[in-house]
Amino acid sequence: MPTYAMMVSLLPLGLCREFQNIMNQYWWIGRVGDGRGIKWRSWEGLCKPKAVGGLGFYRLHEMNKALLGKQAWRLITRPASLVARVYKSRYYPNCGFFDVRVGSNPSYIWRGMMEVKSCLNEGSRRVIGDGRETLIDPDPWLPIDENPYVESELHQSVYDAPVSSLMNMQGNGWDVGYVRDIFGARDANLILNISLNIRKPRD
Repeated sequence: MPTYAMMVSLLPLGLCREFQNIMNQYWWIGRVGDGRGIKWRSWEGLCKPKAVGGLGFYRLHEMNKALLGKQAWRLITRPASLVARVYKSRYYPNCGFFDVRVGSNPSYIWRGMMEVKSCLNEGSRRVIGDGRETLIDPDPWLPIDENPYVESELHQSVYDAPVSSLMNMQGNGWDVGYVRDIFGARDANLILNISLNIRKPRD
């Protein structure tokens, strides 16, 4: 399997299907190319989990996107690494990874990472920390799988404010009255259920 190539490039769907056809032939017949023999089950059937009667084989296109997603995740979680700094200076010097667009004249590797950006965005959540780098409305930070975004109708001044503005003066807990005043019941309950564990610098 072209695992290394799938880690850095998004393979065309036709190429993935060709690889899967070769793997299916080899699995059932033991050889590739002469077309003889019986394929007792389709590749889609073999790719189903073992719990539902398949063999748990990987679909190559999905595996390709998963491997690319790991590379893109490293850009987000390891911003000080050399490759992350190079990509940031080239493609998104003034914004975060999730806000960037493909841009003009992108490399093939960057196109692949942009292909998996939506998958990462759907499954990722912001960790609050001190709340200064997380915006109240645009960022996914509520602890719920269905919709981690704020649903309450907010004034524009609150919309773009950092989450830290919802904390008390000491910065070690939520301002309960303020939160319940500006958010609906659903959002307020979710916010107040987030425990804040902020490490203060030592004296």
